[in-house]
Formats: sequence, C-alpha cells, structure tokens
Amino acid sequence: MRGLIAGKYEVVEEIGQGAAGTTCKVRDKRRGSIVTLRLRPDQGADDPEQRAAVEQRVQLARELRHDHIVPVLGLARQGSQQYVVEEWVDAEPLDHVLRQRRALPPADALHVARQLADALACAHERGVIHGGLTPASVLIRSTVPPRAMLAAFGSADLEAGRAAVPPALLPYAAPERLMGGDLDARIDVFALGLVLFEMLEGRRLFSSADEHELRNLLLDGSGPLLPRFTRILPPGVSALVARMIRRSPAKRPSAAQVRSEIEAFVPRVPSGAPGAGASKAPTAVPAAATITATPAEAKKRVTVQMPALEADEPSNEPSNEPILARRVLVRAGAPRPKTPVAGVALIAAVVVALGWPLIRWVSSAPAASGQLSSPAPSVPPRLRVPVVAEPVAKAEERGPAVADPPAVPTTASPDAGAA
Repeated sequence: MRGLIAGKYEVVEEIGQGAAGTTCKVRDKRRGSIVTLRLRPDQGADDPEQRAAVEQRVQLARELRHDHIVPVLGLARQGSQQYVVEEWVDAEPLDHVLRQRRALPPADALHVARQLADALACAHERGVIHGGLTPASVLIRSTVPPRAMLAAFGSADLEAGRAAVPPALLPYAAPERLMGGDLDARIDVFALGLVLFEMLEGRRLFSSADEHELRNLLLDGSGPLLPRFTRILPPGVSALVARMIRRSPAKRPSAAQVRSEIEAFVPRVPSGAPGAGASKAPTAVPAAATITATPAEAKKRVTVQMPALEADEPSNEPSNEPILARRVLVRAGAPRPKTPVAGVALIAAVVVALGWPLIRWVSSAPAASGQLSSPAPSVPPRLRVPVVAEPVAKAEERGPAVADPPAVPTTASPDAGAA
C-alpha cells in the first residue's frame, strides 16, 4: 500500500488488520482532508453481480446518520481491489484497548454495548447489515462514560452462499455464516454478544482460531452456548449474552431488544465502577462490639475489644462510629500496648499530692467557720449556737476544757484542724 491509492489517497499510517481487511489512515490529495480506507475482500471483485451488490451496500451505508456510526463517504477502486472510504475518527480501536486493559469495568462495557446496539438497531431498520462486527471495528473515545462508534459498514463480504470467512472474523461468526446460507441482521446480534462477553471478561468466548474446531462447536455441538463469567455482574446480564449467542437465529433477540435490556442494566451499575474485586466500604460498628479479623487480614483468628477514643486524639469526622471501625481495622493485626505499672503508680501519687490540701481544708472548714462566724458583742449570748457539739468525755480526752470562748475571734491553727 505504498504510493497513492486510487490515484488520490496518500497513506499516512497503517492502522492494522481487521475482519474487513487492512485499514489505513490516508490523506485525500485532492481535498487535503484525512480519511480512512478499509480494504474489502477481493473475492468476486470481477463478478459484475457481486460488484453491483457491494456498490448497493455501500450506498445504503452512506445514508446512515447516527451518533455512534462512523459516516461512510463512498467506494474507491484500484484494479481488482475495493476500498470503503470513511471519515477519520480520532479514537482507539476496542481491540487495542482490550489488549492494554484486558477487561473493561462492567459499567463501561454495558455503556459501550448499549451504544453499539443502538447503532445496529438504526442500521437494521434501514436494511443495512454490518456483517463484520469485531473489537477492531469499534472505536472508543476515553470519556466518562466511554463513547463508542461503529465503523466498517459496507466493508464485510456478505454475499449469500459463501462459506469462506476471513480469519479475523472466525471467533465472532454466527453458525449460519459458517454454513454458507442466507444472512440477515441477527448475525450482528450474535457478534455483539461475543464482543460484550470479551469486554466483561477480557478474553474471547471462542479462543480457538481453527475453523474446523469452531464449526464442530457451533454446528455439531449439543446444548446451548452458555457464557461463564468470573466476575459479579448485574442480574440478567449473563442470561442476555446467552440469548444473543443462541445457535438458532430465531431464538436471538433483535438489536432493539438488546438495547432496551441493557438500558435497564445500566442504572444498577455505578458509573466508573472498578473492575472485578472492588471492595466495599467498611460499615459503622457500635462501640461495644467485638470485631474478628478476616482471613484476608491475618492467617490466625484475632479478637480485639474496641476501646473508646482517647481524649488526646481529636477527630474531624462527623461521628465516632466510622472512626471506631477504622481504628479497629488498623489495629486488629497488632497487640495493643499496655500501660506500665510505674506510670499508674506515678499518676496515683500525683492525684494524692494534689488532693491532700483539699482534704485538709474540708476537714478544718467546719471548726474554722464556727470560730470566724461568732456573733458580735451586741448579739445576746443566748442566741449563740455552738459549732461543734461533742460529749464531755471526748473533750476531756483531748485536754482541759475552756470555760468560755474568747470574745475576740481567732484563726484556727493548722494543727487543730488536722487533729
């Protein structure tokens, strides 16, 4: 593909090989624009009837206008080779994305499948069959959610009665295509189901590229084709894929039905959800609960009693429950440090030292207050109320009694208060 193609297309970059042949990014020398050329299979290019059928299919594809369909500009010829001309879309093919990322998050895969089903439903309503749907014919733009565009309309070989299938299309070929019978729009639904499986799993459902083995599996196998997923998906997704890849075309849903069912799945899947193995956020746990470490955290069973938050650990969290759960999860694997005995003794000594003056003051307060609050001389002696009334025997044990208290108030000594 060196030099000019069809006398006016200059090759800028060869993108790769797809089910419809080689794809190139070229420059239109006459218009100065960048376009895409897709080389069609050259079988039957010299047959006037088949060439007329190809021209009719390309003309129908040119009339498609959809947000998720790459516009077809026309058909170019050079000798026996035919090229479908499309607008250039700056996006990455889905097969490149899957090689780099293996699988897409479920939300992204369902968004892409819904867009492709919408594009196919639009084309099928107008009598256009894609016939070459593979990850190489899907262009992905890295937006949130990702934006998909279906390319290569009019590039596949759909002539009836032909059993030869391009090697790149074998893993996505419907059973009726391998039998060489008449084809209809349900071959696109079969291929879309396999593409959706590959986006969710990161691998093909039919990994073998041997045509003989695929024929035995699709044509001679017994029982339905059941996709086996290794990740948790929204309810109904696995059943939908299984119905899309039924051996009998009559048992498959239409592209419009697939679009409607996927639209019901998408709201259940959070946008930007991670791939398989996404963990859930820890839930709040009451303060008195006991948490046991899971096998993923430690190989031995560890039980930790959750303590209350210390006063010297301020927190900006709105509530204590998530904090307790997070602290227990962090400290479950290591033993909690014990308070030294010397530290406890030191704290007790400090408490006693600070509280002893208060105890002495409380003990001496009644006596002192009784002496300081003696009435003035102008108050009759009979109105005086003795502060402390104790038996005479107790007073004699402490020493000689005083007949009358002094008229002038005195301050109680510390020794007396202590006694």
